[in-house]
Amino acid sequence: MGRKRKIDIEPYDVEQHQRFIDDKMYAMQQLILVEHRDKKGALVPLRLNNCQQNLHQLIEKARAFRLVKNTLLSDDKEEIAKLLKIDTKQKFSTMVRKMSERNIDEVMRKAKEKSPDLDISDGPVRLVITKCRRAGVSSYVGARFYLEANFSPNMSVMVMAHKGANARRTFKYTQDFYRYWSPRWEEYRQPAQYKSRSEGYTWEHNSRYVVATAGGENAARGDQFDLHHFSESAFYDSYAEVNAALTAAPPHAMVIEESTGNGAQGGFYDRWQKALTVDEAIKAHDREDVQKINEWNGYFQFFYSWLDDPAYREKVFDWERENIQQTLDEDEIALLKAFPETTLEQIKWRRTKIQNDCQANEQGLPPEMYFAQEFPATPEESFQSSSQRHFSQRALRRMALRAKTVKPHAYLRMRPDEDPKPVAPGMQNMTVWRPPDPKKTYVIGADVAQGLKKGDWSVAIVFDRHDGTSLEEVAMLRCKVPAPVFGDMLCLLAEWYNDAYLVPEANGPGLAACARITENRYPHIYHRATMDLINNRASDNNTFRFGFLVTSATKGRILADTQEAVRNGSVVYYSSTIIEEHLAFESDDGKLSAPRGQHDDCVMAAAMAHFGHIKAAPAVNRREWARAKEETVDGVSNSIWQAVLHKISSDQQRISTKDRRESVRSVRRKRR
Repeated sequence: MGRKRKIDIEPYDVEQHQRFIDDKMYAMQQLILVEHRDKKGALVPLRLNNCQQNLHQLIEKARAFRLVKNTLLSDDKEEIAKLLKIDTKQKFSTMVRKMSERNIDEVMRKAKEKSPDLDISDGPVRLVITKCRRAGVSSYVGARFYLEANFSPNMSVMVMAHKGANARRTFKYTQDFYRYWSPRWEEYRQPAQYKSRSEGYTWEHNSRYVVATAGGENAARGDQFDLHHFSESAFYDSYAEVNAALTAAPPHAMVIEESTGNGAQGGFYDRWQKALTVDEAIKAHDREDVQKINEWNGYFQFFYSWLDDPAYREKVFDWERENIQQTLDEDEIALLKAFPETTLEQIKWRRTKIQNDCQANEQGLPPEMYFAQEFPATPEESFQSSSQRHFSQRALRRMALRAKTVKPHAYLRMRPDEDPKPVAPGMQNMTVWRPPDPKKTYVIGADVAQGLKKGDWSVAIVFDRHDGTSLEEVAMLRCKVPAPVFGDMLCLLAEWYNDAYLVPEANGPGLAACARITENRYPHIYHRATMDLINNRASDNNTFRFGFLVTSATKGRILADTQEAVRNGSVVYYSSTIIEEHLAFESDDGKLSAPRGQHDDCVMAAAMAHFGHIKAAPAVNRREWARAKEETVDGVSNSIWQAVLHKISSDQQRISTKDRRESVRSVRRKRR
């Protein structure tokens, strides 16, 4: 019988203890042993993989964000800023960047030691995470929270898991963190007692670690916890469990909610949609963008793609490579265009996974869509939808990947009382993908809203008609202004794009927009004959109304046409807002609408533009189009472009003023 290898136990050291508290990544990698991901039964130190390192950096940056923001909003702003060495005269982004370069735990500990009465907080930090399978997010979060409970007195941790296998696995993680503590550092493991699944582990310094099951008796409803981890929350039977647990959360609480997708609906999906990346939140504060900050739910987004995981690839023989390249399907081609660094080893692994493990699933998704849900390449792919979606999900996903390879030509801020001007990304209400080409023809669809702050958007989408057989988005205007003002903006936009054919909505506020367009004497607008109510025919060839009237019948017709265009690729979108609205748009037992709480303004604007293109607008001169295609036409330079915009705006204002004066004179003459 062989002799057992003696394990050297490090004697307790105060400085070492403090290092474990101040450096969480170091502590996790030294103290926690986990089962090897691919070698069952093997225990290895928790060495953070690529996903876990990125998540760790995000959490620390989010803490820096909150620490800076809380300092600026504090009544003791000057005192805390001096204590934390924050220069409040710098840009918000600069303050966050400098703070994130420091050890936040050490900074806060030393500050509280000097001034214990000051309220210094790095919370709340709330993250919503979607990722590919087996990325290691649960292991990282569980280990981090467990160490917080081990080293911090009066710390309460709650992990909520989906019932079944996920709950058992999460509970096992908790047991393993305690049982598989690194023997070398045994002196730093605080004595803990396991009571029950509902009460979890409790420490002598009054900390506790509870694992709850969503919908179960131990869901910890209404109890107060400092750290929350919601695992696979998209699959909870009732998302109300999440909100119930957060109701009692203290202001400083850290919340991490992570899941693979479960369709484009539900609480987790809504949480993700309203969240921002930490960089987006920082930019919004730099620009003092009140609207974006007010619409933000306070959560930071984190996404990890399967393409970033080195384990998700399969070795390829040299003689296989040519065959793989020759047999690429549309999805694979779109993937390679969007992510040029993708290798054939990854393509082969994807094919094998789809063929072997994605053929049958509970949601009834096609294998390729199920793979995209479990192993997304983009955040949007996480939220695959079932067959009740009106538009082809695969075609739209390919469109989204293609859009990632195209950069906008310009971001503009368009206002009714001033000329359009270039702005930084995120501040625009108009995105221009292609400037107007004098040799091309365009069509514009417009969905009109009232302009209320919390209402729908007014949307205008400009399409290049090419040779008359396809449409390609070149610009989108999306804003909240009164309908008549939006009518003026539509005239400006249509004139800029070579007197584009305009198809505005004629329902509700659309009537006011149509009236303003006609008042401005814009001629290229869709119009329909006014029918005689008795004979159901036009009583006079010169009697007609402007704009497209949306009814249940006409809505179904134009959306069916757009549905086919999306499927066969004869319409191309680039704006993420347009693609996302099409992805979510539902066909539920004949009822066509956006899911509850979401918008369909872009869907309807695109459908009206497509209708105008194929049914109403003048036919495209294919000879002119072919001649323009052969010629090399450089994009309009920025300076000329701005001059053109200025002239169009000035001319429009002059014409409108002249018409109003002429109208007043006419009234006066009649009175005389």
